[in-house]
Parts: sequence; C-alpha cells; structure tokens
Amino acid sequence: MIGFIVWLWNWLFGCHHEHISWPITLGNRTYEVCCDCGAEFDYSWEIMAPKPPVTSAAALSRVTDVPIQHARRA
Repeated sequence: MIGFIVWLWNWLFGCHHEHISWPITLGNRTYEVCCDCGAEFDYSWEIMAPKPPVTSAAALSRVTDVPIQHARRA
C-alpha cells in the first residue's frame, strides 16, 4: 500500500521526464539524462531505446551476488 502512495505522489508532483538528452556514452555505459531533474536512464544501442528498469528480485540478486531471502509468514 505504501508503494502505491509513493507512486501516486511521484506521478502527481514528480518529474515526468519530458526533456531527455541524446544518448551519452562514457566508458562502458550509455545513458540518457532528464534535463529537468537529472535522472539517468540506461540506454541500449541494440534496441535504440532506454532499457527497462531492473526491479525483479532475481535481477537484484544477480547485481549484488547475494541471494535475496523471502520472508515466510507464520
């Protein structure tokens, strides 16, 4: 429920990222930047579009190399 409230607050009052820069490549990373708020979005030259955000637990465990423990209900 808290996640929905945060999402709604950001949707109503946050940046909608309407002014995005051209893709920038520095080192091994390619990304775009919101010119209004400075948020960075990874960019893929293969699909010529921003990469989707990583939010799944499996993807997060690959990034951190630590298995994510799921809470068990009693």
